[in-house]
Amino acid sequence: MLWNKDEIIKATGGDCEKNNWQSSCICLDSRKIKKGDIFIALKTEKSDGHKYIETAISKGAVAVIVSKKSNLDIPQILVKDTMQALTDIGIYARNKLQGKIIGITGSVGKTTTKDMLKNTLSTYGETYATSGNLNNHLGVPLTLAHAPLDAKFIIIEMGMSSLLEIDALTKIAKPDIAVVVSVENNHIEFFDGINQIAQAKSEIFNGLNKNGIAIYNNSTNCTEIILENAQQNTNNIVSYGKNNIKDIEIINNHQTVSLDISGKEIKVKINGLGSHRILNTLAVLNVISELGLNLSNAIKKIQDTKPTVGRGSSEKVKIKDGEITLFDESYNASPTSMRSALEVLSLTKTKGRRIAVLGDMLELGKDSSNLHKELIDDINKNNIDIVFACGKYMHELYKLCPPNICGAWENNSSILSKQVLKLLRDGDTIMVKGSLGSNMKIIIEKIKGQ
Repeated sequence: MLWNKDEIIKATGGDCEKNNWQSSCICLDSRKIKKGDIFIALKTEKSDGHKYIETAISKGAVAVIVSKKSNLDIPQILVKDTMQALTDIGIYARNKLQGKIIGITGSVGKTTTKDMLKNTLSTYGETYATSGNLNNHLGVPLTLAHAPLDAKFIIIEMGMSSLLEIDALTKIAKPDIAVVVSVENNHIEFFDGINQIAQAKSEIFNGLNKNGIAIYNNSTNCTEIILENAQQNTNNIVSYGKNNIKDIEIINNHQTVSLDISGKEIKVKINGLGSHRILNTLAVLNVISELGLNLSNAIKKIQDTKPTVGRGSSEKVKIKDGEITLFDESYNASPTSMRSALEVLSLTKTKGRRIAVLGDMLELGKDSSNLHKELIDDINKNNIDIVFACGKYMHELYKLCPPNICGAWENNSSILSKQVLKLLRDGDTIMVKGSLGSNMKIIIEKIKGQ
């Protein structure tokens, strides 16, 4: 979307005395400014963007949105509150967009589903989606502000850490279709139980357009709460789940599955293993079906879609004595996604050993220790040959592992990486996973950088 002085003033109610200008990019971080960008000087509890206006100008900002004026050589749009201005820009952009808006949330799998849906919908027309995980009160309006006016489909990912957060986001995005892919005990330290998480996730239905469609996974937790919230906002409700999976065939680390989509049985080849990938695929295909699009194009695209870096991507990596298979799950972790990753490791064909390198799962509150300990059943049933553990909570799991599969435990991922590298040998398959704050990416980098 192209923004100019008049459009920004209409959106924000601000004031700008300088001559006209235009830009296709609105930026919140002065360090990332490129020539021709608009810089919004956001004021938060931690920082005041007004301190970085000179940096933004030096990098080529064409205009700045501010709540207090300074003596500058470039146009300033003066508003009462820059944070509200960003929200207003998102709302203004949403009202101009003509394409279908699809909102996605979930405790686990929302980003993977978003990426798969983006790749799939691109075969039907121009598709724009949330970049990375910009899924909060800053990312949602920013995504809408950058969406091309001629985009046929716009996918908005929505995350949260409290009640009413998604409620605010969905009322900005006003989706035509809203999807809840999962409800799990992620971020449980911020909530009074999983029922409250379900309530927070299903707020996504509150912003549905008239005649909007609610889609949800009926195999996840607290589905009665999700369904009740959907019914309060629309009569058009679609559910999917394990009951829609007819059979699974695994060949060369791919899955071929027969799925029931709106009463039609279709066969799909999925790049990657694990039941979670099948459920994500069901979410995507139900969105495609509800949009009234031909499913055959989607099926072809899905089989070419690979897991993204940090979220299950795999590659062959050369080591001193040969080659290993490396699964990168270093971006995030929860009990559910950890179990899924261990399942994938178990299902993967390998010449050598199956090695799990596990970092702390964070934001689990008072149940952290128990939730880590409970993974021992998954370690045992998935026939993991070696376990490496990182962090104080993973130490609780590590102490329960049979001595013959214990690789090493360290409280620091960089130190642990040295232990991992010593034990790797030709033919091994290794999976590295942990919450972002566990810094497990360091181990990925060390393995690749041998």
